Amino acid sequence: MRVGDTDELNKQIATWAIVLTAGSIFGALRDYLYAISSEKIGLAVREMFFASIIKKDTSFFDDRKIGDILSRLTSDTQIVQMGLTTNVAMFLKSLFVMVAVYVILFIYNWSTTLVAIAFLIPMFCVMPLWARLTQFTQKQY
Repeated sequence: MRVGDTDELNKQIATWAIVLTAGSIFGALRDYLYAISSEKIGLAVREMFFASIIKKDTSFFDDRKIGDILSRLTSDTQIVQMGLTTNVAMFLKSLFVMVAVYVILFIYNWSTTLVAIAFLIPMFCVMPLWARLTQFTQKQY
């Protein structure tokens, strides 16, 4: 093994170590920001739900048990909170990955990237139609 080969190998290892470290840091930052936004959304939903309960007439509370109302306050708002934050998180992550992939593709070979985009655009046009068709066929069964 020549000295130049080990230098290149060490350079590649160092590059990958930097990339993996940066990815880990950004992943931790993403998870932290999603956790904060999730809690803020959950708090806002609980406050709106609580405010709407407080405005109810006393006959509303005569017909319902307090435990049921409290259970709904905690469990339903948590379900909404998790659903909203998970979908938003997945959308943003997918969007950033797609943008990063196309930036890297443009850096390496712009002509191949244009061909990939040319195939991608019709796919985005067909996807909503395909979703409607498959939804329609699933409802018939």
